[in-house]
Amino acid sequence: MRLVWLTLAMGLAAAPSAFGVQFTLASNTAATWTYPLTYDPLDNYGGATITLSGLSGAVSATGPTSTDFAPPGGGLDIDNLAWIPSIAPDGKTVTWTNNIGGTGNFPVSKHAFGFSITAPGMGNGTANIVTSGFYGEIAAPLGNRDIATTAAGPVSAAAVTIPEPATFGLVFAVLLVAGARAPRRQVFTDPT
Repeated sequence: MRLVWLTLAMGLAAAPSAFGVQFTLASNTAATWTYPLTYDPLDNYGGATITLSGLSGAVSATGPTSTDFAPPGGGLDIDNLAWIPSIAPDGKTVTWTNNIGGTGNFPVSKHAFGFSITAPGMGNGTANIVTSGFYGEIAAPLGNRDIATTAAGPVSAAAVTIPEPATFGLVFAVLLVAGARAPRRQVFTDPT
């Protein structure tokens, strides 16, 4: 019986850690946020979208600039570079769409690198991410591999923290108590 449990545990440990795409922040420099798209083993897609919402001030976006699909310039490389970005007029949502689709159902993770959003003057925060059109078709788990989660992105103006009035009151009270407890200097006057 222990051998069965040990074999099962080893099989689970060797299994891929996730089934579904991943879209996480790779870098944030100045006003640009850059993301890779990771296809987990055997992920596929067709007519897919990736949407980041809850953003602020997005003025431009780009699709991926490179992939790890071989050969460079081959069909899968070109297809996975064909993500077209669109930005909502209010700059709060960016959607990338790929109507070509297809990853080739690789047994290892594959990537499209360099999705980006430019939002001058914005700070880093948490945005919502939702995908559609991703699926598994030849191995378990079959079916939907879409995600609905969060990712870092431009969500608000870089803010200066201003303490609340209660904080000022607390600081004043501490200074008052410290002043009351401080030893007093005695001033001596010369009686002459």
